[in-house]
Amino acid sequence: MRRRYLVLALVTSAIIAAGLLTVARTFRHTGAIEAMREVIADLRTATDSCHAALAGTQGELLAYSDWLDSARTRVRDMEGLDPRGVPADSYAVYMDAFRVYNDSAAAWDARVSELQVERDECAATTAAHNAAIDSLRQLLEQQRR
Repeated sequence: MRRRYLVLALVTSAIIAAGLLTVARTFRHTGAIEAMREVIADLRTATDSCHAALAGTQGELLAYSDWLDSARTRVRDMEGLDPRGVPADSYAVYMDAFRVYNDSAAAWDARVSELQVERDECAATTAAHNAAIDSLRQLLEQQRR
């Protein structure tokens, strides 16, 4: 009888140990899952902010493009006043408009470059967000097994 109780106690202990191990794994995965969810939430916020800022920058660039087109039109209109060139009495105004247009056109490339940097940053943030979601999915699949 004693031996039977000893075997029963050992089997029971093994079952309890296996159960505790399963519970420990579950808690470990649960902690990792919660941590991943926090990371995903933070990355989602960063992604949303980045895309909102990008939309604002794109809007500013479009407005700048429209303004630049009107400045170019003004210069061309002044150049078209006379087939011989800009009239002498309009030359100072023309040169001011020409300088403004040239300076603004030179700044165009820098603005486009800034927009590309923002696009790249948003793409990287979005990729990190998507990778975190994939990692969470894998973790959840492991937990189900």
